[in-house]
Amino acid sequence: MENSGYQVIVHKGPVLEKEKFIVFEGIDGSGKGTQIFKAAEYLFNHNKLIDCIVTREPWNSNEAKKIREILKNENDPNSNSEQLLNLYVKDRDKHEDFILESIYNNKIVLSDRYYYSSMAYQLGQGADLTKIIEKNKRFTKPDITFIIDVPAKVAMDRIKKNRNKLDKFEEEKFLNEVRNNYLNIPNYLKKDNIKIINGNQPIDEVFYDIKIKLEEIL
Repeated sequence: MENSGYQVIVHKGPVLEKEKFIVFEGIDGSGKGTQIFKAAEYLFNHNKLIDCIVTREPWNSNEAKKIREILKNENDPNSNSEQLLNLYVKDRDKHEDFILESIYNNKIVLSDRYYYSSMAYQLGQGADLTKIIEKNKRFTKPDITFIIDVPAKVAMDRIKKNRNKLDKFEEEKFLNEVRNNYLNIPNYLKKDNIKIINGNQPIDEVFYDIKIKLEEIL
């Protein structure tokens, strides 16, 4: 998983009639980072009154620092599943405060990763699915979640093109398992509004598919 936290105010405007919480998910190299900023730009242009914030997990906590150290310094993608699961949940607790405060103040919040990442990555590491769901069930349900789906090989080619050093999860066999976990999430969380988007298209075509779904909730 990407390993830095940020919060960006895209536009400062008057109060919205209805706030939104939108999540972007996918394996490393899926292109979700590109799509989340295209979504922010679209929302800005769609309505000048929109107050839009982009954030990400791991967020901005002591737990996030530990997560980044593990991702940077370990090579085995299957190691430390329980430790990482617990660290992500603790980091998410603090991130949740930021999300809820933003929603309360009538912001649209777009998050690059959320509890779905634990269901995909930590499940891929061997953590128990029931435990993952139980630890994350208290968190706020997004209005819509986009899972940007690409084959693991495509993702790895993109990653290698843009980076010299890989983190512990950036291995094709592991990412293929994580991808399959993502595709199964709608079967586990039937009440969540999850849309799987074909990310193996030109960037603008991927966003067109996202935009159509975004318009349904605006």
